[in-house]
Amino acid sequence: SYEKKKDKLKGKFYITLKLDGNRCISIVDSDGVKFFSRKGQPIEGMLELEEQMLSLPNGEYDGEIILKNKDNLKSDEVFRATPKVVRKDGEKKGLDFYIYDTLTIGEFKSGKSKRTYEQRRNILDAIVEPVTHHLNNVSVLRVMYCGDDKDVIPTYASTVEAKGFEGVMVNTASGLYQTKRVSDLLKVKSMKTADLLVVS
Repeated sequence: SYEKKKDKLKGKFYITLKLDGNRCISIVDSDGVKFFSRKGQPIEGMLELEEQMLSLPNGEYDGEIILKNKDNLKSDEVFRATPKVVRKDGEKKGLDFYIYDTLTIGEFKSGKSKRTYEQRRNILDAIVEPVTHHLNNVSVLRVMYCGDDKDVIPTYASTVEAKGFEGVMVNTASGLYQTKRVSDLLKVKSMKTADLLVVS
């Protein structure tokens, strides 16, 4: 949470949209393309996405799977509809894969990157994005802001929340990818609370 760690945020950072879908990890190597859930469970039947991911260089790609929003649904409605498609048996169609990070296979296996987020982001923008630009269901999540002014963070969060999204993510430029919660990657979203009396 950004609110708990914002004092630790120093220097350059990147802001991206917090996507409300299913976390997905894709591995592209000499054996083809594989997809995994946040917990490492294989996601089978992703033939539409597999075919498109073959266009990308070998590596690990972190992202979010979201149902293609053809009916102009609200963000939370898309979030509820996405798992139904991901979990169903057989071929899965109509899903979009938004990539927001990338590692080498070696980095992924070790559980920690050698490259900073800024270096990894440069790879996404310079190498991966030009490829995905021509694909129908795979894209690189765009950067909304890059700089060191922390005062803009609440403004970006409020703007996307007003449009029905959950919030934004803040990546420090110098942060390393790690397979645990770290203060180099922060979530900015409004929390709604209520005090209730239990009557039964």
